[in-house]
Amino acid sequence: MTSYIAPPPRCLSSKALGGKKQRKLLLPLVAIATFALVAFSIFAFIKLPAFAEDHAQDLNKTDVSRGDSASSGQDLNKTTVLCGGSASSAKQDAQDLSENRVSRGDSADPAEHEQDNSTQSVPSNEQAQTEQDSVITPPTAQDNCVQTHSAGQDLESNSPITHLNTQNSAQVPLRVQSTTITPKASTGANIALSDDAEATASGAGWTYDSATSVYTINSDATADANLTISGTTTNKRVVVAEGANATVTLSGASIDQSSSDNASGSVFGISSGSSVTLKLQGSNTLKSGCNWSAEIGYAGLNVPSEATLTIESAEEDARLTANGGISAAGIGGNGAGSGPQTVGTITINGGTINAESISATSVGINGGTVNANEGIAGENITISGGTVTSGSISATTSVYITGGTTIVSGGIWSTSVHISGADVTTSEGIEAENITINGGTVNAAGGIVAENITITGGLVYAYTSGGYGDPAAIGGESGTGTISITGGVVIATVGNQNSPGIGRGAGNSEGSISITGGTIISNSKIGLCNGEGKTATTISGHPI
Repeated sequence: MTSYIAPPPRCLSSKALGGKKQRKLLLPLVAIATFALVAFSIFAFIKLPAFAEDHAQDLNKTDVSRGDSASSGQDLNKTTVLCGGSASSAKQDAQDLSENRVSRGDSADPAEHEQDNSTQSVPSNEQAQTEQDSVITPPTAQDNCVQTHSAGQDLESNSPITHLNTQNSAQVPLRVQSTTITPKASTGANIALSDDAEATASGAGWTYDSATSVYTINSDATADANLTISGTTTNKRVVVAEGANATVTLSGASIDQSSSDNASGSVFGISSGSSVTLKLQGSNTLKSGCNWSAEIGYAGLNVPSEATLTIESAEEDARLTANGGISAAGIGGNGAGSGPQTVGTITINGGTINAESISATSVGINGGTVNANEGIAGENITISGGTVTSGSISATTSVYITGGTTIVSGGIWSTSVHISGADVTTSEGIEAENITINGGTVNAAGGIVAENITITGGLVYAYTSGGYGDPAAIGGESGTGTISITGGVVIATVGNQNSPGIGRGAGNSEGSISITGGTIISNSKIGLCNGEGKTATTISGHPI
């Protein structure tokens, strides 16, 4: 049949349309048809090119919505990524990305990620498989929003992938290669402890003896050569040779032989005549065991006679835990059936030190935090700063506490005790031949007991529950010396009213009390004794 195209409406004659009446009916229909034709033309001009382009691209990539595999004859070297932008920005954002670069964040180098013309499709939530590698799950992209990028072009390593919508995106596993940190091998001035690794024979300032499993810091080691010890072991030890003057940093080191009953020595031993500055980094452990056949327990960190140890903190929160075998100190001397070992000098300037006990001829604590549950013992003990918590403080010659905070669950015992400018708390009192308190705060449950007691300032609180001999809170049961108070605030409390607050108890009380200043508060009598036939002490200048 022959097609017929009607001429424009203006060419129609009134006769052909059936007259004037027919023309009136036809004009509205013509107007509607014309308007529809114009609207369709505008829509086609704007939408059809983008629609055609989108469908043309879909022919060259794998359908990610179904997870279909691509045929070998198709151009599949594309990667589809979720996006948060509009479809109109796809052309601008279409940079050629390597497939692993987009899905894993790896390098876009084609040599590293050769794809063999296969497509890496972004899985949906149901398709994502659990990977053994670490998985990072980014946010989901907006629904029905994908962009396609051709592979083969590089993308700068620091370029952000802006196609991920952080508010609403599908969970896409990004595989990240896991990292294992391996301690450095023993080399140079570094000693890397390990039970399994074959130890290096020597390094700068040290040697290793495989027959004894001992690292020796040589006698020619100097403080200028800083050795670092790290790692973990249960079968190796460290010994500082006689005559060495070494600086050693413990950096996360652990030597633990606490379960051994056939140990050969302390896990860290300093030889007599040597000096060591021990710097702490991170958390460190030194735990020694015993040797039952030799009847000896080894100190966690052994400091024998004529040896010197100084402990410092190389960083904030650095710490050391040191425990010894039976009857041995955490830091200091070994213990033996015949008696404890003669020890050297220990100074602590910083760090957190957790030691069962500390023993030395001379102990100095100038800073840090020191915890010694079983006590601190020596000939001379000086505490000038830091926080010290101890089971007891015992010195054959003297105890000086001039700063910091000291808390003692037992007592403080020495020939001479001096306290000034410090906070001192003890649960079993302070006892010595001579006690001097020049300032600070002293809280002595168990009382202050000495032949000679001098208080010139500070806040002093002393308490005793009484008991046999009716001991005084300040002065004790007996004494022939002098109690002198010239300043400060002194509070004396007793639990037994037969006991004096300040003075002497029922024992020999031939001494004297001199109170010339300060504020005195006592819940019992001052200076009187209850012993039959005993002479009462005298009080001069009593202000109350």
